Amino acid sequence: MFLHWHLKKEDIKKILIKSHLTIGTALINIYLIMYNFYNIGIFKCLYITEPGGLNMKFIYNLRLRAKLIMAFAIMSIFIIGIGLVSVSNIKKVNNKNKYIFERNSRVIEDVTRFKTNLIQINLDIYKVMDEQNADKVEDLTSEIDNLRRQDDLFLEDYEKNIIDTVDRKKFDSLKSVLSEYREKREKLLQYIYQANYADARKAYNDLNVVSDKIVKDTDNYITFNLLLANKQVEESQELYKTTVNETISIGLVGFFISVLVGYFIAYRLSGKIDKILSFSNSLSSGDLEHKIVMKSNDEIGALAIALNKAADKRKEYEEQLVSSYEELEASYEEVTALEQEVREKYNDLEASFEEITALEQELREKYTEISINEEKLRNNEEWYKLITEASYDALWDWHIKEDKMYFSDRWYKILGYTRDETKDIDWTSLIDSEDYERIKETIKLSWDTREPVFSVDYRIKDVNGIYTWMQTIAKTLFDANGQPYRLAGSHKNINEIKEYQHRLEYIAYHDYLTDLPNRQYMHKVASDYFSKNNSNNGKKGAVIFVDIDNFKYINDTLGHNFGDFLICAISDRLNRIKKQGDILIRLGGDEFVILVNNINDRQEVEAFSKNILSSFDSSFNINNNFLQVTSSIGISMFPDDGEVIDELLTKSDIAMFKSKGLGRNNYTFFHSGMNDKVIERMEIERYLRSALDKNEFILYYQPQVDAESGAICSFEALIRWNSPELGFVPPDRFITLAEENHKIIDIGNWVLKSACEFIKEVHTNGYNQCYISINVSVIQLMQSDFVDNVIKIVKDITIDPNYIELEITESIFIESYESISEKLNKLREIGIKIALDDFGKGYSSLSYLKQLPISTLKIDKTFIDDVLEDNKVSLVENIIDIGHKMNLNVVAEGVETKEQLTYLNEHRCDRIQGYYFSKPVPHREAMNLLAK
Repeated sequence: MFLHWHLKKEDIKKILIKSHLTIGTALINIYLIMYNFYNIGIFKCLYITEPGGLNMKFIYNLRLRAKLIMAFAIMSIFIIGIGLVSVSNIKKVNNKNKYIFERNSRVIEDVTRFKTNLIQINLDIYKVMDEQNADKVEDLTSEIDNLRRQDDLFLEDYEKNIIDTVDRKKFDSLKSVLSEYREKREKLLQYIYQANYADARKAYNDLNVVSDKIVKDTDNYITFNLLLANKQVEESQELYKTTVNETISIGLVGFFISVLVGYFIAYRLSGKIDKILSFSNSLSSGDLEHKIVMKSNDEIGALAIALNKAADKRKEYEEQLVSSYEELEASYEEVTALEQEVREKYNDLEASFEEITALEQELREKYTEISINEEKLRNNEEWYKLITEASYDALWDWHIKEDKMYFSDRWYKILGYTRDETKDIDWTSLIDSEDYERIKETIKLSWDTREPVFSVDYRIKDVNGIYTWMQTIAKTLFDANGQPYRLAGSHKNINEIKEYQHRLEYIAYHDYLTDLPNRQYMHKVASDYFSKNNSNNGKKGAVIFVDIDNFKYINDTLGHNFGDFLICAISDRLNRIKKQGDILIRLGGDEFVILVNNINDRQEVEAFSKNILSSFDSSFNINNNFLQVTSSIGISMFPDDGEVIDELLTKSDIAMFKSKGLGRNNYTFFHSGMNDKVIERMEIERYLRSALDKNEFILYYQPQVDAESGAICSFEALIRWNSPELGFVPPDRFITLAEENHKIIDIGNWVLKSACEFIKEVHTNGYNQCYISINVSVIQLMQSDFVDNVIKIVKDITIDPNYIELEITESIFIESYESISEKLNKLREIGIKIALDDFGKGYSSLSYLKQLPISTLKIDKTFIDDVLEDNKVSLVENIIDIGHKMNLNVVAEGVETKEQLTYLNEHRCDRIQGYYFSKPVPHREAMNLLAK
């Protein structure tokens, strides 16, 4: 297949032309050989009727099976020859391809690792210089020494694989440049040690020049190895052409020899079959004197003898049947006469019966018609009365031409009026004026378009002067001229529905904790906030992004409830200092956004930002606990930095992170220098929209190992994005964006379906106790049809739900417990397991943990990293005990060393996951891990 991919159209044309010439030459040679052989009597000897044919008489006496075996044996010999030639050449191709693939993979991997190390060192040096933190130099030096040892191992490994003088020359050049780079790097580190950052920056620029040269050399290495691979492909193509020609030549020779042998056998068989066919034709025409004359000792000869005996026997039976037939013919004539007499009498009776049946049917139809008409009249009267009295909705009927309106009793009951009170009142005057205009427009549109049925909502005043929401569903009747003459329908009180709709809308667009507008409000309702308020008057606007510093630490130390009270206090303080017309939004967690409009210049925004920072100078009193909090602020301006809310929010978010990098408790305006991150984000978002449709996502699977048996008991499905435009994009760069634009819903459904198909294949291959863990986003969980989608996928793939585990992070559980708990409980009821991921990083208490519908506890990697450090207290043992006491399976993530594994086994951790056993691998490699 590798060769097939690389064959060009010109190569295929050359092979076909060469093959046609080879075939033509072979046909001419075969014809000449056959002609000469026939002249010297080789083929003549096969026929015993020809002189000299007696030497081949044994073929005449062979059984049919033996003759066919001989023909196919000759054909098989040539097929084996073709196979041996093809296998031999294909083996050579495979050996060459395997060698060049292994060498190139090894070299490219080493060169790429060397290039990555170089970039990592330069980045770390730049961070130390940028932060001017001399305390980190020792850590940096240690890291550089470690990476330098790796580079030396790479150079040593690559030198073993050098194949020619060109390769040696490139290698020596790289070593020379690397030596120069290390000298300049040592000089740069000395400047940093001395805190001489001015000279350090100059030295860093010189170092970058050498670094660029090294990067260029490494890229040349990769290009060089690709050229080697192309050369190998060309050699493989030549071998492929030779194989095709040899196969065609041998196949044609074998084909024509097999045809000749088959023709000989068929010729001998057809003569014998013609004799049997002639006998059959004579027998069918009544000639019983015809006999088969055949001197053959095979199965056909035996058949001829049997057929001759059968003809003789048939002649004897035929003579006996002739005499019996004459007697039967006389009896048949008598029976025929009796049958004709009976048929005539039956026809007379049948005609009389049809006349009686027709009269009876006519009477029955008239009686049924009279009964149905009487029943319809009675039912219509009763039905109309019943519907009018029993209907929960009010019924009305308007005779348009007479302008008469009828209302059922229910209409008066809903509004509280009596018939006498409304006798002299135009009922349309009770309708809200705005709604009345809408009703008239709806009726007019229905009549103009000849749509008989319409629906409209409106407000109408009851007996107490209070407006009640009503819904009318009506139907129009049109006369023969297309003019409306009657309109009837129902009134339904929808006050409760309207109030519920308003409540749902409020909940959807407001934060449950602070009652502030939320992210959905900003995107749906306030999306055109600036364009509405500022475009016409030439004013500016601003998006101010406020993030509370160290809020996670507050939650971890003082608890989730304390953090909620603090968020409420902060939102109250921000709400007091914003001016009227501005919008304060809680994005979630500790993030707030203030939309400010009608601004003359940046100075106004700067003054307001300073006011926000100073408002945090006063400590917050939370249950008599006084807490000092600071914030970091990022600002983007409308229309200078953008005209769309999403773009402005992104830029203010970037500016906020810049404020944190500058030491927190300050504000930063977005500027064009920060735009690289915005462009990167927009690029990712643009290609992300079509990534699923283009099948750019793939799933990797990391095994989880049973601690007791050491066998693979499950896999965690992890998504990867291989974009043709962006390359390999890590999940942490696109998952958040996918959640923001809700593409995560479709991506999550694809992940769930693909992971279930994978585990079904695992079960089909005999590993039917293995199950799959799948990460689920909070956006998926918030969808109303999430549970239905999961159940549908499980049913469509026909997988046992007991072998599916959904992983939910601890923060999702805590922040959205009320919204998702019912859904997760439904999934647990059908057998699907729920795992609490990243346990320990959040802020859940043990009492809260008991309420969660989980079956598995996953210990975060940060805890596993600490288990062997003497100066740190490990909580892993306690977490495992807590999990077991709550009847939960405990999984340790991020296990990378044997010492960590030993520790976890000693404390009875149930399952282990990490690089110690395997990194996440593609589908086929995961199946191979099971086999191993």
